[in-house]
Amino acid sequence: MTEGIAGSGIFTAIWWALAVLTVACAVLVVRLQDLVKAAMALIGSFLGIAALFVMLNAEFLAIVQVLVYAGAVSILLIFGIMMIRDTQRGSPPNNLAVPAGLLSAAMLGIIVFVVLDTRWDLLGDAALTAAVAEGAEGVYSDSPPAIGSLLLREFILPLEAAALLLTATLVGAIALVRGDR
Repeated sequence: MTEGIAGSGIFTAIWWALAVLTVACAVLVVRLQDLVKAAMALIGSFLGIAALFVMLNAEFLAIVQVLVYAGAVSILLIFGIMMIRDTQRGSPPNNLAVPAGLLSAAMLGIIVFVVLDTRWDLLGDAALTAAVAEGAEGVYSDSPPAIGSLLLREFILPLEAAALLLTATLVGAIALVRGDR
């Protein structure tokens, strides 16, 4: 039995309310025709994900989510939207809606299957030695330096690839906006 606030009914209710609001904002991003309103819904989705990170005791990830996604990426999108002349029109409908819907339904089915088929209590069965438990405690108590060390030592290539991808996205956005004139 889980103890503390994480095991209470109110915690579970808040978790589900945040999850439903986050998914609702994500659906609005896809369904809204007005680009400004869709961008605001995207910011709501990013903030909902950050709130879920806080509830998972992953405060560092929540701060990064707010700074990078709800802050920088959303501002970049809003500036891009401001440079577009007709924001009310949005994306015109096309004939890719049915294949995209089928692909989304297949992905949802795979995710539901994995969630239902996975045995989630594996950590409870593991016999942690004192050294492993102490190492895990050190990582969780001092996570930002541990994450920074991992990013700059073991995961430097994916970090640089992400930076390159963001730069290419920015250049592509500028090229799209300049091509409109």
